[in-house]
Amino acid sequence: MVQRTKTRARFLASRYTDPTSQSLPHSACHKQCMYAYSYGDGSLTVGSLGSETFTLGSTQIQKVGFGCGFLNAGIFRSNESGIAGFGRGPLSLISQLGYGKFSYCFTSFGESKSSPVLFGSAADLNNWTSGKVQSTPLVTNPAVPTLYYLTLTGINNGWYDTSGNTEVDIFLERQRIDAFDLCFRLPSSSSDKVEVPKFTFHFEDADLELPTENYMAQDPDNSAICLVMGKSLDGSTVIGNFQQQNVQILCDLERRKLSFVPARCDQL
Repeated sequence: MVQRTKTRARFLASRYTDPTSQSLPHSACHKQCMYAYSYGDGSLTVGSLGSETFTLGSTQIQKVGFGCGFLNAGIFRSNESGIAGFGRGPLSLISQLGYGKFSYCFTSFGESKSSPVLFGSAADLNNWTSGKVQSTPLVTNPAVPTLYYLTLTGINNGWYDTSGNTEVDIFLERQRIDAFDLCFRLPSSSSDKVEVPKFTFHFEDADLELPTENYMAQDPDNSAICLVMGKSLDGSTVIGNFQQQNVQILCDLERRKLSFVPARCDQL
């Protein structure tokens, strides 16, 4: 099959008898297999399932299934080649490659360097950092078994403890900015230092204390500082990109645990 864009790309379209085609949750197969996927932010992709040899560095992996989307809507940009899936499902890239673990490290927002992704033995955190490594069990949700879940036991935000007692100091005046749910007006004097309360996620057997830049961002145009966390619309809790920046995270699928350690991701 040939997809015509600015360049010409060829790949082998998958048929229903191919193992990758049979892993599609919903598909329509005749001469080729069609797919349709939607994402939590409302983005969607519709296309045909293909199979091709993938080259990662000097390693070639044959018959890797992938989707060639011809109808894409949402957050996709014209300069992006596609999305690599790292979920627990059989069609994800990590499942097809057969590696038992992978790690990633998101660089800071606005950083020009790419965020590294490592597979297999290269993914071990001790290869890249000497910091304290913490681990928490990966949990399987039977309703959505392809996603990664953790047990969140509590959240500390400065003087607020979700385990019971409350002591909150509203240190700045609240301000409404459309792009954010919660903002505070910065002091008019540049000499006034703003101290932001600490923010810690408490997981089973592990605590992730966020640096200020991972949950608060300054908006100089509005002289404000804003919380970079959004309200959940469906009751689920997703730890987003900002909260994970400059934290190297290891997903060990064989041992069913997630490990993390603070890191300078632009230096890995």
